[in-house]
Amino acid sequence: MSIFNIKAIAQDNTLSPIQLEKGDICGIVAGINIREILYEGSKVTVERIMGEGDFYLKYNFDVENCAIVSAITDDNGDVFRVSIGPSKYVTAGGAHVGMTLRELKIIYPKAILAFQFDGMGSSGGQYSFSIDKLGVFTIDASSIMKKCGDKFPYCEDYMMGLKTVNFFTY
Repeated sequence: MSIFNIKAIAQDNTLSPIQLEKGDICGIVAGINIREILYEGSKVTVERIMGEGDFYLKYNFDVENCAIVSAITDDNGDVFRVSIGPSKYVTAGGAHVGMTLRELKIIYPKAILAFQFDGMGSSGGQYSFSIDKLGVFTIDASSIMKKCGDKFPYCEDYMMGLKTVNFFTY
């Protein structure tokens, strides 16, 4: 993994409160070219990550009055995934990173839970809790594998108590 600093700044979205929404986290927007959000004046870290069988660049912006927001780009520099870790920002339904899977299921009962092995930039597997037309909350699956092994159906209560670690949108 290579990490280096680039002098840049992300455009600041000053609307308050900022909500987690489809394709946009704190002014870092999916679908635009990374060159459109790199400006002189602030630091951003960049790392090369492996995901879905290919390498990508992940830009980690420290957005003022927001949090660390990550943008993953394709070969052309177009942002196709924007993510945020624990922060004060919430979805319109009130969900935020750090909630348990049980809490998310109450807010979004129709969301889909799926397992992804070796997802974008993760080490090992993760569970994704996909909310239609919004984005995805992720849960680190490493503790589930250690505790449950191949007896997963018996670990549902344990899993429901795990906290989300990330939210991403596209």
